[in-house]
Amino acid sequence: MEKERKLRKPKATLNEVSTSEEGLRKNYTRATFIIRKDLLFKIKSISYNDCKLIKDVINKLLLDGIVQYEREKMNKDNNHKK
Repeated sequence: MEKERKLRKPKATLNEVSTSEEGLRKNYTRATFIIRKDLLFKIKSISYNDCKLIKDVINKLLLDGIVQYEREKMNKDNNHKK
Protein backbone atom coordinates (compact mmCIF):
# COMPACT_ATOMS: atom_id res chain seq x y z
CA MET A 1 0.00 0.00 0.00
CA GLU A 2 1.45 3.37 -1.01
CA LYS A 3 1.97 6.06 1.56
CA GLU A 4 -0.08 9.17 1.07
CA ARG A 5 2.03 12.14 0.10
CA LYS A 6 1.64 15.18 2.26
CA LEU A 7 0.75 18.35 0.44
CA ARG A 8 3.46 20.94 0.81
CA LYS A 9 3.47 24.62 0.23
CA PRO A 10 5.20 25.34 -3.10
CA LYS A 11 8.79 26.54 -2.85
CA ALA A 12 9.36 30.23 -3.34
CA THR A 13 10.22 31.31 -6.85
CA LEU A 14 13.52 32.99 -7.58
CA ASN A 15 11.96 36.41 -7.07
CA GLU A 16 10.32 35.55 -3.77
CA VAL A 17 12.12 35.41 -0.45
CA SER A 18 11.29 32.52 1.87
CA THR A 19 10.51 33.27 5.50
CA SER A 20 13.85 31.76 6.54
CA GLU A 21 15.61 34.39 4.42
CA GLU A 22 13.53 37.45 5.32
CA GLY A 23 15.63 40.33 6.60
CA LEU A 24 18.94 38.63 5.81
CA ARG A 25 21.75 39.55 3.46
CA LYS A 26 21.94 37.84 0.07
CA ASN A 27 23.11 34.20 0.14
CA TYR A 28 22.16 33.77 3.82
CA THR A 29 19.41 31.68 5.35
CA ARG A 30 18.30 30.57 8.80
CA ALA A 31 18.88 26.97 9.82
CA THR A 32 18.46 24.94 13.00
CA PHE A 33 21.03 22.38 14.10
CA ILE A 34 21.38 20.15 17.12
CA ILE A 35 24.89 20.20 18.61
CA ARG A 36 26.57 18.98 21.76
CA LYS A 37 26.37 21.30 24.76
CA ASP A 38 30.15 21.34 25.20
CA LEU A 39 30.65 22.49 21.60
CA LEU A 40 28.06 25.24 22.01
CA PHE A 41 29.82 26.42 25.17
CA LYS A 42 33.15 26.54 23.29
CA ILE A 43 31.59 28.44 20.37
CA LYS A 44 30.04 30.96 22.77
CA SER A 45 33.39 31.32 24.57
CA ILE A 46 35.23 31.97 21.31
CA SER A 47 32.57 34.50 20.34
CA TYR A 48 32.86 36.30 23.68
CA ASN A 49 36.69 36.25 23.80
CA ASP A 50 37.05 37.48 20.20
CA CYS A 51 34.17 40.00 20.46
CA LYS A 52 32.45 38.41 17.45
CA LEU A 53 28.90 37.32 16.77
CA ILE A 54 28.17 33.63 17.30
CA LYS A 55 26.95 33.35 13.70
CA ASP A 56 30.29 34.71 12.44
CA VAL A 57 32.26 32.25 14.58
CA ILE A 58 30.12 29.35 13.34
CA ASN A 59 30.50 30.45 9.70
CA LYS A 60 34.30 30.63 10.09
CA LEU A 61 34.48 27.23 11.77
CA LEU A 62 32.28 25.66 9.08
CA LEU A 63 34.28 27.23 6.25
CA ASP A 64 37.57 26.08 7.78
CA GLY A 65 36.19 22.57 8.28
CA ILE A 66 34.89 22.35 4.71
CA VAL A 67 38.20 23.57 3.27
CA GLN A 68 40.06 20.97 5.35
CA TYR A 69 37.63 18.22 4.31
CA GLU A 70 37.95 19.08 0.63
CA ARG A 71 41.74 19.22 0.86
CA GLU A 72 41.88 15.81 2.56
CA LYS A 73 39.36 14.37 0.09
CA MET A 74 41.39 15.61 -2.90
CA ASN A 75 44.60 14.15 -1.43
CA LYS A 76 42.87 10.83 -0.78
CA ASP A 77 41.41 10.75 -4.31
CA ASN A 78 44.77 11.62 -5.87
CA ASN A 79 46.52 8.86 -3.89
CA HIS A 80 44.02 6.27 -5.14
CA LYS A 81 44.59 7.25 -8.78
CA LYS A 82 48.32 6.50 -8.60
